[in-house]
Amino acid sequence: MKKLLGIVVLGLLWCNVALTDGYVNRVKWGENSDKTYRYCAIFSFVCTTYKSVSIFASKSKAEIGSYLKIYNLNGKMGSMADTDTQVDNFEVKTIYFEKKTKKCRISKISKEEPHTYLIVHDCVVY
Repeated sequence: MKKLLGIVVLGLLWCNVALTDGYVNRVKWGENSDKTYRYCAIFSFVCTTYKSVSIFASKSKAEIGSYLKIYNLNGKMGSMADTDTQVDNFEVKTIYFEKKTKKCRISKISKEEPHTYLIVHDCVVY
């Protein structure tokens, strides 16, 4: 009985951790989830936001250490760009999950509040 109680308590703690805002190791999302990519250069003074992007091979998950290729679908926000062009290719260094909005911010920069990141809506921690 003590073992069962211990397993239940650990399970509840694990579930609680997965349902809070914060940095996580891996996330997944649906095939039709909205994705936006914000790329900043030159000490974060020059930024470009791609309002509709896709990920190579219809990838629907990311984890620390995995690689993502980001492609532009509808052009840059504020100006037109070639569609279906590769915007970035990077190793995932940080993933921040927002519980309330089910949104995750995936970045190639290993620091808090990175300036370059991919935002995926309808994200879940797994």
